Amino acid sequence: MAHLRINFVDVTCSATEDPMGSDTFYIAGAVTRSKGKAKGVLTSPIAITDGQTKTFSPDEAVVFDEDVSDGEIVTLVFHAYEEEVSKDWSGLRPKFLRQVQEKNGLDSENIQALLGSLVRMIDPDDRLGTLKVVIPVKGKPQENPVWKFAEKGLSVSSWDYAVNYRITRS
Repeated sequence: MAHLRINFVDVTCSATEDPMGSDTFYIAGAVTRSKGKAKGVLTSPIAITDGQTKTFSPDEAVVFDEDVSDGEIVTLVFHAYEEEVSKDWSGLRPKFLRQVQEKNGLDSENIQALLGSLVRMIDPDDRLGTLKVVIPVKGKPQENPVWKFAEKGLSVSSWDYAVNYRITRS
């Protein structure tokens, strides 16, 4: 048995998706464990522009903080988005998190479809990157992975981001 904690640290924007100025960045997805329910993750939007690094809200930074058995695996599936039009996040966030919990064991496609259906009610946002990674229960006491995603020169807009997150085992 080990205690596993996973949290977002910060996001760095080297180039925004929006050629006219700053981006409104957020992450949506879920954390699943082999023996347990899925936990939805939806961060609040962060206004960010070229060359900036911003930290995540402390009450949303921790995405997993539980005791897990040695044989279990924890899977992260996250999508990074650039918000196109302001939304009522006070209503959208609880609805998304509740639906993820109701649909235990969501995979990447189901999370994308669920979030997509909620977001399309308002306006489709630009998906900037996807992270799908399996976190073993056993490993170094602390790891600091970087999730990098970029798009360069294939369309009018391009972007370059890095999200730092931390895995702590005790």
